Amino acid sequence: MMRRALLGLVVGYSLLLAALWLGISRRVAVPPGTTVVPPPERAALIARLRALVDGTLPPDAATGGGEWNGFATVWCRGRALVRGEVKSRDGHTAVDGALAGSEALRALPPSDRAACRIKVDVLTGRAPIAAGIEPLFVLSLIAGVDGLGLQLPDREVLLLPDDLLAADLLAGHRPLPVPDLTLGLDARGAVRLLALRAGLDADAWRRTPHRLFRFRTESFIEPAAHDRPPLPVFRGNTPGPPLTRAALREAAVSGGAWLRDHQRQGGRFDYQYHTLADQPTTDENDYSLPRHAGAAYYLAQLHGATRDPGFREAARQALRHLAASRPAGCDRPDLACVGAPGSEQVDLGSSALALLAAAEYQHATGDSEFAPFARRLAAFLLAMQRPDGEFCHLYRPFEGLRDERSKLLYFSGEAAFALARLAHLTPEPRYIAAVDNALHYLTEKSNDTLAANFFYGEEHWTCIAVDEAWDLLPSDRRRERFADYCEGFGAFLRKSQFVAGEGPLQEQPDLLGSYGFSSLMPPHSAPVASRSEAMLSTLRLAERRGHAAEADALRAQVLGSLRFLLDHQVRDDNAWLMPDPGAARGGFLMSDVKRTIRIDLIQHACSALLRGEALAPPQTHGRPPPIH
Repeated sequence: MMRRALLGLVVGYSLLLAALWLGISRRVAVPPGTTVVPPPERAALIARLRALVDGTLPPDAATGGGEWNGFATVWCRGRALVRGEVKSRDGHTAVDGALAGSEALRALPPSDRAACRIKVDVLTGRAPIAAGIEPLFVLSLIAGVDGLGLQLPDREVLLLPDDLLAADLLAGHRPLPVPDLTLGLDARGAVRLLALRAGLDADAWRRTPHRLFRFRTESFIEPAAHDRPPLPVFRGNTPGPPLTRAALREAAVSGGAWLRDHQRQGGRFDYQYHTLADQPTTDENDYSLPRHAGAAYYLAQLHGATRDPGFREAARQALRHLAASRPAGCDRPDLACVGAPGSEQVDLGSSALALLAAAEYQHATGDSEFAPFARRLAAFLLAMQRPDGEFCHLYRPFEGLRDERSKLLYFSGEAAFALARLAHLTPEPRYIAAVDNALHYLTEKSNDTLAANFFYGEEHWTCIAVDEAWDLLPSDRRRERFADYCEGFGAFLRKSQFVAGEGPLQEQPDLLGSYGFSSLMPPHSAPVASRSEAMLSTLRLAERRGHAAEADALRAQVLGSLRFLLDHQVRDDNAWLMPDPGAARGGFLMSDVKRTIRIDLIQHACSALLRGEALAPPQTHGRPPPIH
């Protein structure tokens, strides 16, 4: 199948790059840091820098401990307003007078100055970088962890990791034509920024001897409220809250609040929000109806858990937008499908997730406003199902023709899940039979290939559907095989989950709980979130079947992922690079180095957080130990 071939290409390329990266990293490894600023000294330094910024302390009054060099940066509304060198020698810390004498700082009203954040980056090591060949250059720098330096005959110019993040230069290389797959440094953009900082035009750059290198920092920042000790920083992020039920519920609600607050008149959402520019995507052509429907589904799900009327109304408005999004030929008395008005072709996923949202809304509220719409959507899904159980994924409503050949990711599993959710409201035999046939195809017929013996595709919707349909299906061997498939999927995913004690976590501890075939790419929230949803459903299957060992493994797997998601949600404390932290709060970034929020990231992550609430302890004293 196309999706398996594509996944195989991505996996193969990732493994090749991983081997290449390993060789490069050994040649240009940054030496281990020899200086560590302990927490008491961090607190004292930040307190004195705050007094310095506020104008109550002279530049040379700060004291410190060990011997180190670094920088103190005052971040205001997502911008590095002023930066000065900080040096510690013989118990005395000298601070660049630029911090005390900054005109930009003095021009700020006291309230705005108080909202700024002070961050310290201590230099801990440096190493060469393979700059001569662009692919090697891209892989020589660990995105978000390493800074990039320029050595000139008379001086050095440094781009701290935050500078590269703020300039959106760390996810600029696209090795394969795969959506959302960006890997490594935008090398040309980074060199241009270095030259600009150095005051060199193109001709001067060519004439001036220069050398590039990478460097490592130990970083910490004052919390947003300035009411706690400094927070450690890694890859532009600070630690999240302890893994407790309350923290998971709060995070799920915060994500729902983002969707509610970013919903516009007419029910549409800010589909993407670019946190570094404080700018939502406004292109009408760049709006995904399946992802809109997924957001509506989550808002209904969240209302069911919280009974908050604001979430109910947001789900209702989003569903009304879907009900109005029907081109000619998709609005028949007996059948409805979802697509942009005027579209010559619609996809199965938009209608499947619209059905899921409508069914979830009725489950959560008892309101049957969208029940007729749901029945007509279900009729469309049934009309798109082939005799072997698979669904057609594209449909031409003007002609009434379905595309029998094209296959797209996720849509079949979404359709099976939506029909199963509807069947709990309306247990019609035709819905149950359609779900049974779809799951038979997805878990058995579609995997009758040589490749299926070695890896799985992205099957998260399939396993959520198996869980949802469990009580609807006959208790026979066929149903058991569906669950066997999902338990196998869980075991396959565990092989690609980063767990405590693995080598890559020594340099990149934030990989813990995420999934990947190599440590080349910074961890992404989307695969962690969607796989967590699937593993929560698979855990339920294992528990139903009395598979205690598998359930224990799945529980640890999910808890590791939930901790990752808590760590990577946007909070005020980790939003110093964002001009408007309030507008980003509750969202999930593509990754720490691709700092864009998209509605489906919130849907998947917060659904997992909400559903995983019962797995977490009621309260935790301190930060829990890593999941092994």
